[in-house]
Amino acid sequence: MQLDNDTLRKLLELDDESFRSIIRKISIAAGADQAKTEAFASDVSGIKRSLSKMTPAQAEKILNTAGKEKSDEILRIIKGGR
Repeated sequence: MQLDNDTLRKLLELDDESFRSIIRKISIAAGADQAKTEAFASDVSGIKRSLSKMTPAQAEKILNTAGKEKSDEILRIIKGGR
């Protein structure tokens, strides 16, 4: 599964609460610390700003650091499959 321009655009167009919800789901899938996730998710505008500057290939490279199984699960979440 690949991350594409359309998927990135849809993420950036989400309202803040929906975006936070996606961040939380991704965090759980990646096995991240809940307290750190909440601190990170509190800066939605900063995350969106950073994401808007990335190409799909750059975002996917970061995503793939979680390993194939987790990155596939995260992509399913991003694309609305969970």
